[in-house]
Amino acid sequence: MDISLTSPAMVAAERSAQGFAISNVYFSTGVIKTANQNENAWLFKSKLSKKTEEFRMLRLSFLYSKIITAIMYERPQFVAIEDYAQMGKGAAFYVVELTGMIKLWLWKRGIPFRLYDPQAIKLFATGRGDAKKEQMIEAAENAIDDPGNDLSRYGKSDQDVADAFHTTSLLHRELCARENPNIVLGLSDQIKRVFNRVTMSNPVNILARDFIKKA
Repeated sequence: MDISLTSPAMVAAERSAQGFAISNVYFSTGVIKTANQNENAWLFKSKLSKKTEEFRMLRLSFLYSKIITAIMYERPQFVAIEDYAQMGKGAAFYVVELTGMIKLWLWKRGIPFRLYDPQAIKLFATGRGDAKKEQMIEAAENAIDDPGNDLSRYGKSDQDVADAFHTTSLLHRELCARENPNIVLGLSDQIKRVFNRVTMSNPVNILARDFIKKA
């Protein structure tokens, strides 16, 4: 999932030996037309000013309820979340609060989850850690094996859906590597770079890091 206060998105998928298939896409929108075109769209409308605490708390409550309901419906074996943007500020802290509530909910229920930093997701999707919105969307549309893979149907949430798709895809690749370590040798240099990558926040690479789960 890609969590934001404006247009969070979740991509649920079923894994198999052949790869993975998208089963559901969830996302938030404030546009009625976009909501009507997508079965799992979360429509949020409010006349309150977006800069008020009342609006932010209502939106936090709305999104938390929708996200948790979707997780309960999907009953995932694993969850992947795009981690915080380190330079976030201002209203971005509300995203941290929402993400924290979801992480705690998953942890309490013993659902293992993984945090991927934004740069790792961009590297995985495009080979560039500074990939732009359009490049992430194009990469997702190219990767989704579906004639109707045009992400424009999600309106202004297209980038969030694309990011959620890439996060799900990266989780699938990581699980494959854990299930069969030998396949790592045959991976592209681009994916190996993601798996071998370390940062100040995460000095241990992905494959050497355990999933976050209550002991």
